[in-house]
Amino acid sequence: MKVVKGDFKKNSKDKHKVVDMLEALRDALGTFEDDNPEVAVESACVIFIEGKEFVLASNGLHPDTVNMLLDIGKYQLIMGGFESEESYDGPVH
Repeated sequence: MKVVKGDFKKNSKDKHKVVDMLEALRDALGTFEDDNPEVAVESACVIFIEGKEFVLASNGLHPDTVNMLLDIGKYQLIMGGFESEESYDGPVH
């Protein structure tokens, strides 16, 4: 798993806008889905707006898929299993 954009330091004052992060994800994925239609590419995106709403979007076809994707992301964050964004050179499957 690789970080496309993010700074997970506790005392970081830099904020990344959601739209910028989504754009970075889109750019990282590029044309992979179009070029490789036989490969399933599934995602789950959670957006939390403090004091307002919680938004979940996914292209998973089953609720268990969405839960699995969220769990994978959660445990990678907890275990520190991310590589730096500088080493990211495209989708890895």
